[in-house]
Amino acid sequence: AFPTIPRFRSDVGFEGQPFPPLKASLVLKAKSLDAFMSLMCSGRISTPTTPPVPNSGQIASFRIIETMNDHLDVIHLVFRPLYLFPSWTAPRDFVLYRFWKHDDDGTYQIYFDSVEHVDCPTIAGYVRGSMHSVFTIAPLKQSKPRPVTSSVGSSSSQVPDMKECLLSQTVQVDPRGWVPTKISFLRNQGYGDAFAIMALYQMLDVQEALDTSRFVAVPKSFADPSEKLQHGVQQKRLFTEEPSAQLGMNSGDISD
Repeated sequence: AFPTIPRFRSDVGFEGQPFPPLKASLVLKAKSLDAFMSLMCSGRISTPTTPPVPNSGQIASFRIIETMNDHLDVIHLVFRPLYLFPSWTAPRDFVLYRFWKHDDDGTYQIYFDSVEHVDCPTIAGYVRGSMHSVFTIAPLKQSKPRPVTSSVGSSSSQVPDMKECLLSQTVQVDPRGWVPTKISFLRNQGYGDAFAIMALYQMLDVQEALDTSRFVAVPKSFADPSEKLQHGVQQKRLFTEEPSAQLGMNSGDISD
């Protein structure tokens, strides 16, 4: 007889069998304070709607439900729908305590923990999940500035290292709904992990916000292409006319 292979994930999602936490890290080209401010502010919903939806181009966005003090508030975090074969799932939302602190070594810690709030009941079209998460932001270790030799002479100058920080997130998500506990043969397919991975993608939203802030904003124009074509024809006609016609004069009006 073949030995019995333990199926560690067969009961994941049942009562007493929580989904495993996942962790990821990302190096950001920014100071720790800038990364902290981006994490706290860049995902805030810019245009409130009913029901709330994530900002354009973001994995998830949030709105503040209640501010309790300078280091604690309650937020409503909404995600985009997630495709899990063979269909799309309903988008998930979370009501979370958000607590943050700054330590003397320059690190930041931001904690998220699910909670119920009277001002944020369940919303039609969303499945209210449960989340436990922590972000950490760590600056570079203190190091001596690196010497750089001048191109003019042999003298050297001291140049500080590039400002960088390490953004890490550990997250545990229970997506609730039918995924994945309601269908037995899907229970061990890692569908629950997919929601935790999507939560980790929030770090990419932070990275994009920081990278975008370093560059000049390029205005975008979505004018009707037919209008652009007509404008181009008018310009071409203008430059092909004779100089005298452009000045509104006949050839007889010009004397030698």
